[in-house]
Amino acid sequence: MRITGMAFTVILLLATGVYADGLRGLIDVSESQKETQKIISEETEAFKNVKKGLEDGAIQSGQSKDAIRERYGEPVVIIEKKENGLERWVYKPGSGTFFDGEKIYLFFDDDGLLNKTELRSK
Repeated sequence: MRITGMAFTVILLLATGVYADGLRGLIDVSESQKETQKIISEETEAFKNVKKGLEDGAIQSGQSKDAIRERYGEPVVIIEKKENGLERWVYKPGSGTFFDGEKIYLFFDDDGLLNKTELRSK
């Protein structure tokens, strides 16, 4: 029989009597890791959807923020009115950082309509 690292830790905690706080802590860490993985997956899926929409020509100037959000998913970050008075939405894969890797920027005007898009590789 093979015992995984987590199972071994639980057995050790139970055997030594240090189980209530330690076990709760392990459960909390596990739940936190699951939530983090879910967020990373959602970011990556939204990035892939937006990238495909741009490649297929389905995302075009004049589309509303609500329509894009509903069809392609939530951006990772929304930066309000920083560049040329346009609101900027940032999509990136969950495994990427803000300093490197691919990012997609969608720029919206004051009416909430898509003004321009940009794909950055670095």
